[in-house]
Amino acid sequence: MKRFWILWGISYLWFWAVVPVDGAAATFTLEIPAEVVVTTAKISLADLGRIYGANQSQQNYLRNLNLGEAPLPGQTRVFSRSYLKFILQQHPAEQVPVLKMGDQVTVRARATAIRGTEIAANINQLLPQPPAGVIKQWVEVSGLPETVWMPQGNYRIEAAAVGQLPQLGRAMFKVKLVGPTVTKEMILPGVIHQSAPVYRAKKLLKQKTVLKPEDFDRVVAELADGREYLGNFPQNCRVVKRLRPGQILTKEALQPVPLVAKGSEVKVVVRSNGIEITLEAVAKSDGWFNDSITLLNPESNKEFTARVSGNGVVEVKVQ
Repeated sequence: MKRFWILWGISYLWFWAVVPVDGAAATFTLEIPAEVVVTTAKISLADLGRIYGANQSQQNYLRNLNLGEAPLPGQTRVFSRSYLKFILQQHPAEQVPVLKMGDQVTVRARATAIRGTEIAANINQLLPQPPAGVIKQWVEVSGLPETVWMPQGNYRIEAAAVGQLPQLGRAMFKVKLVGPTVTKEMILPGVIHQSAPVYRAKKLLKQKTVLKPEDFDRVVAELADGREYLGNFPQNCRVVKRLRPGQILTKEALQPVPLVAKGSEVKVVVRSNGIEITLEAVAKSDGWFNDSITLLNPESNKEFTARVSGNGVVEVKVQ
């Protein structure tokens, strides 16, 4: 008796697992896995699994049971077991299939996955050769999905800049995903970055301080605006404005040390008809080679103009 009840229980469970939809005698089976990949634009019941023991008429019956559009690439549709039974009940036939499946089936369309990293790599190839001193440049692309799903096929990525690319900062890019039958276009914003070795002040440097290597740390940093000074340490230069500790040295903050400094005593060479005399004077302004500057004769307290010709030397020619 115990053995009878065990066999009866097994039979009962099997009956409800594979019971025909409408109680009619089932002569063929539709076995549906948990996940299915379809290749057609519309889904029929026959697309969801394998058909066993069916003749041509029964196969056509399942193929004619339309379940609607296939999901878009990268998306899914889910059909429950109860819903598929309902569809079969709405389209009765002389013989109905046994459904062998779990609680539901997830349907995906056969598609091609294009990684966002591939698109970003194509955009980065648009960057021109970086300026001297820059050791790395890249584009940070915004709004780019991790994966772009397209209908099945081979695709090429075509990227182009929208307008002229800046050296640094915001830019726009147009990307085309070109396939055998479909082309997808995207407009993507991005930011161009660069990094390079720069000079960072260790201490406060007042205006007109002559630069010394020991006053700076050389560090690799991301460039803020491209005005940073790059390259070998600038020789015989001073800062034109105050530089705070931790501040990066820029090209605009640099100035060659003048040959004649304002307020300094300079040698004045006066030439006239082959005669040369020298005297001392005080510079009223900074001067570089060939600049004309104003000087003060301390003995006569009169001002005059001379041309800078060397380090601490000016020249006056008298006709």
